[in-house]
Amino acid sequence: MIQKLSNCWKSGNFYQTYPRGFYDTNNDSISSTSGIIKKISYLKNLGADAQMSKMLCALLLDLRESAISYQEEGLRLNEATFSLHNLKNPYGISFYPAFKDQDECRVPLSYKKNKPFAEFNKDLNQETWLPTPQEHLDFSIDVQETLKNSVLQLYKKLCHFYKSAPPLHLGSITNIQAKKNILSFIHTCKNDYRFFFFNCGFKTESVKLLPQDIVPCMMESAHLNKKTYILTLEPCGFFIGSKKLSYK
Repeated sequence: MIQKLSNCWKSGNFYQTYPRGFYDTNNDSISSTSGIIKKISYLKNLGADAQMSKMLCALLLDLRESAISYQEEGLRLNEATFSLHNLKNPYGISFYPAFKDQDECRVPLSYKKNKPFAEFNKDLNQETWLPTPQEHLDFSIDVQETLKNSVLQLYKKLCHFYKSAPPLHLGSITNIQAKKNILSFIHTCKNDYRFFFFNCGFKTESVKLLPQDIVPCMMESAHLNKKTYILTLEPCGFFIGSKKLSYK
């Protein structure tokens, strides 16, 4: 994987991040993709694309070991910004603004955009312990459930795929040598094979697949030509396939 990322650096604006150490959003000393998502605007200014958010969610659920997920990943929420009078955590209050502790990453979940308290609290006489950030309302659950290509819709599909695919949590994982900026690997459990291709760069890439009963399971910003078996991956696009597969 390190070698694959190093190839990306030579040809595009790709920024290597280690999710567990990139940016801690809840002060548990373990970072997650929510930390990367919070800094998406920073990465985008450097040349990264917003599609990276979906690709990171896919990587989180497709690599080995159990995935630790918070609401920020599934809804693509950024970390909230509160003034001192909104904070509740004593540690954050004491060290504000240098260190705000956990308050800004444990805000009430937004269920419905146009409801009081985003319907996290149905008791209109009882305020939530922290206010719902205005910028989170556009990413409320009811909003994302109406959008076919929202991060939430994709995340639910990825979670379902993970649970229904034994190779992901019972099998072995093997790296596949692929061209240029494509990160690829295979999960194997007995005769069940799942193949993964991620375009880690910011240029469209293609892979030649051999015609061996390929069954696409999921893809995002990707296209498989079933006549030529050319897999085209747009920047930060990914492809998941099953059964027997090889490529050139």
